[in-house]
Amino acid sequence: AAMDPDSDIEESEIALLKKLKREQGLDAGGDDDDEAEEKQKKPLVLDVIGLENKLNEIKLPEQFHWVESLSLTSSTPLDLEDVHDDLKREAEFYTRSLQAANIALKNLRQMNIPYERPEDFYAEMVKTDAHMKKVKAKLMLERKKMDATAARIKEKESRKFAKQVHSERVQAKAKRKKQELENIKNMTKGQPKERMQINWMDREEDAKAAAAGAAAGRKKSGKRVNKKREMANKKYGHGGKKKRMKTNDASSAADMSDFNPRIHGKGGGGGGKGGGK
Repeated sequence: AAMDPDSDIEESEIALLKKLKREQGLDAGGDDDDEAEEKQKKPLVLDVIGLENKLNEIKLPEQFHWVESLSLTSSTPLDLEDVHDDLKREAEFYTRSLQAANIALKNLRQMNIPYERPEDFYAEMVKTDAHMKKVKAKLMLERKKMDATAARIKEKESRKFAKQVHSERVQAKAKRKKQELENIKNMTKGQPKERMQINWMDREEDAKAAAAGAAAGRKKSGKRVNKKREMANKKYGHGGKKKRMKTNDASSAADMSDFNPRIHGKGGGGGGKGGGK
């Protein structure tokens, strides 16, 4: 049978492409397929002796010291009612870990093995002081922003609370006023008008009596009376017109009630100009 020249060309091109991909590391899938085919062809062998030799090489010795591993196993079993309860489960893990840590510290003290950092221990910082100053400044700025935000929130809440308190006070005042009006209405309900008038008159008289009693109490309190003020009030009055108050008029000029002939009479004076003996 005659061979097709086109098919020979295609196979040669495909082989060339595979070779180029292998050289460039792009044809990983093809290599895997080839390796899988080789594994399938290779028989499986269970080398028990070789496995035991490797295990003996890597396993820890029987007299392995506890300090080399620091591993502890809790003797108390983990008993949970509901294993899906995350909170209780994590709490039990924390309790077991804390017990194991205390036991480990006790063992280290008994072995005189130091486990605390010495006071004179000095570790060089990985980052420079300048970098840490920048980090500190950034943290301080973030802290100031957080404090400012918290202050704004607090002030807003306080204003809201103040408005609420003011509103409650106004409502309470209106409620109290309404209750007082209802009480007055209930007190006067069913009473005749004459009786209501008598009640108001009695209240006015009681108020006048209370005012009079207060005035009497002030008088009895021993307050000193100013005689000079009383005489001035009697002579000049209690304010008002004061100009030309001593000017005579027809009635005062004709009034002779204050005339004394011994004082105002003829010759009554003793030492006038040209007076006789």
